[in-house]
Amino acid sequence: MKYKIFIHKAQGSINDLSLKAEKELPIFNNINLSYQFFKNDAEDIFNALMACLPGGTIDQLLLLLLTYKASQFVVPYGKFKGGK
Repeated sequence: MKYKIFIHKAQGSINDLSLKAEKELPIFNNINLSYQFFKNDAEDIFNALMACLPGGTIDQLLLLLLTYKASQFVVPYGKFKGGK
C-alpha cells in the first residue's frame, strides 16, 4: 500500500516537507544499535515536522500518538504487591 498525503504547512514556513520510507528495516544483533537506529529516525522526523507543520497539527498528532500507546500506561490497581 502506498500513502500519499497532502497537508498544510505552517504560515510563514519556507520549508517544504517530504517523507519517504523506502528502505526495509535492517536486522539488528545488538539492542544498542537498534535503539540508536530508531532514535536517529525519530529525531529526523521530529525535526522535519517541527520545522514545517502548524502547531495545531503537531498537537493533534501528539494526541493521536499518545492515544495509540495509552494501553502501555494503564496501571492495574490492586494487582500490585501489597494491594488487596
